[in-house]
Formats: sequence, structure tokens, C-alpha cells
Amino acid sequence: MISTARPRLARTASSAAAIGILLAPLTACGHPGASSAGACTTVGISGKQIHAGLLLTETGAFATSFPAFRAGVDARLEMANDTGGVNGRQITYSYEDDGSDPNLNGAAAHRLVEQQKVFGVMEGAVDGAGSADYLATAGIPVTGVGADPSWGQHRNMFATSYYLADGPSVSTWGDFVHREGGTRAALVDTAYSETAPIFSRQMSDSLQSAGVTVVLRAQVTPNITDFTRLVGQIKNAHAD
Repeated sequence: MISTARPRLARTASSAAAIGILLAPLTACGHPGASSAGACTTVGISGKQIHAGLLLTETGAFATSFPAFRAGVDARLEMANDTGGVNGRQITYSYEDDGSDPNLNGAAAHRLVEQQKVFGVMEGAVDGAGSADYLATAGIPVTGVGADPSWGQHRNMFATSYYLADGPSVSTWGDFVHREGGTRAALVDTAYSETAPIFSRQMSDSLQSAGVTVVLRAQVTPNITDFTRLVGQIKNAHAD
């Protein structure tokens, strides 16, 4: 789906900065020193337009994780286009929702690259690992939120910060909870996610290194979990 004009919404720092990273390499095609703006033969770039892809988690279990990401993308691209685009080229994008599913994330990336012929991908998704290997092999630059370990494992993926790495934990979480008086913790994460178990393990390691006991582990499944029962389990475990 090609994006058309959208309302001017509040932009987010993370998505705006990530789009700035994607725009930077575009100046290599058709820069003032080149023979002509139409000389670039890169897929997704024509003499008048740069076509990118937006891969977003907008529905499913993590639908609330990136509520303003697309608004930030629209605001940043609108600003760029209002000032002449990139070397005279206007920036457009095709959009795909991965439904919070790693498999759908991969399928969405295939559609953007193979059907929509995008230059690069802007990604606001929890489980980007579903498409990471494919996009790396295809040589597609990816910018966005580094929400899973794949962002630190591929040279074509760029983020303003890397939220999660598949390695040792840090003491920060545990030190904070311990300092605030916490001694017994309940860990609740989301089912059907490749990222959640990694985050949960690192959180558990951090807590226990600070002397905080993990007394309950639970997973939340959208539209299935009985939250009243879950709260009762947390209470019965005497988590503080």
C-alpha cells in the first residue's frame, strides 16, 4: 500500500532520528557533483522519487508498543519533502503491518522488497528477527528501533539505540529494584515472541544478582489470559 497524505501528528524522537539515518546514504545518488539526477540505477530510486518501505507492528500482541512511530515517520518525511526532498527527489513509502508475529514480519519484508521494490526499510517492530536474515542477504538497508538482538548482528541494520542484545545482562534493573526496597519479584512477559524470553532471562539475572528473588514467572497471551487470576497469583506469591 502506497502512503498518501496523512494528518500532521506528534512526531517521535526515535522514529524521526531513525529516518534521518536512512536519508543520509541517499545523498550518494544524484548529488550535485554527479552528472545527472537520473543517473542512479538503484532499486527504489528514480529521477524524481525515492521509494522506501515501512514495516511496523501495528496490530497483535504488541500493538501498543509503537503507537506514534508512523506519525514520526510521516512528520520527518513531510519535512524533507517540503524542503525539496533528497537532491530533488520526493520520498514515498509502502506500508506493511507484521501483526506482532515474527513469521508475518518476514513475509511483510518479502512483499516490500519483491513486490513494492523499495530502496530501504524503516522498521518499528518487536520481532525484527523474522526478516533480519532475508533483508541482510538482499542488501536492504534497515533503520528503526533496535528492539531485538538481530539489530546488533547485521551490518545493514542501523538504530539510534540497541535495546536488547542476546548476551549477559546488566545490573541496572536489579540495583534499582533493590534500592527501592524490592525483595520478591514477579516477571510477566508476552507469549508468541522471540524477544520476550530473552528480555525475561536478562531481567531475572539482573534481579537475582542484586539479591531480589524471582517468585513468579508468567506469560500473557492476548485475548486468552485471565488477568484477575494472574493478579491473584502475583498476590499469593507475595511479590513486592
